[in-house]
Amino acid sequence: MVQQRSIALIGFMGSGKSTLGRLVSNELDVTFRDLDAETENMSGMRIPALLEEKGELAFREFESLTLIRVCPEGGVLSASSGCVMPERNRRILRSAYTCIFLDAPFDVLMDRVNGTSRPILKTMSRNELRRLYELRKPLYIDCASATLDATASLRQLTERIIDIYYS
Repeated sequence: MVQQRSIALIGFMGSGKSTLGRLVSNELDVTFRDLDAETENMSGMRIPALLEEKGELAFREFESLTLIRVCPEGGVLSASSGCVMPERNRRILRSAYTCIFLDAPFDVLMDRVNGTSRPILKTMSRNELRRLYELRKPLYIDCASATLDATASLRQLTERIIDIYYS
């Protein structure tokens, strides 16, 4: 029998983590978890409210605790785009998951999220978002077991992730 591993999809907003996570989990018939949704469930607050009322440090603490809680459940995890910021989260991700970095150029990612209701788009300028992308990209690379070109088709990416899952 093939040893199956859990997959964590990491990358900046707009890279397709949640969309691909659902597709891959359906194909593999495994559990899908979205870390943002799980963090909201655990904290009892929507992420924008959590950030506003408790601050980024408290949000990252809830996120880390949520990550620890969902690790044993396995399957496919869509990590939040900032999940890789704390070193302990990168250690957790590397130890519990095969991390796949969905990489795409910044401008492509911004085109994908343009017009969405993501709170960060209202609070940060494009230049600030670019700096955040540049800050996080080396952390995604550091955490990743594999990097995929997120500009490929959903079908191609799904097939490649499934290949990684079974390898």
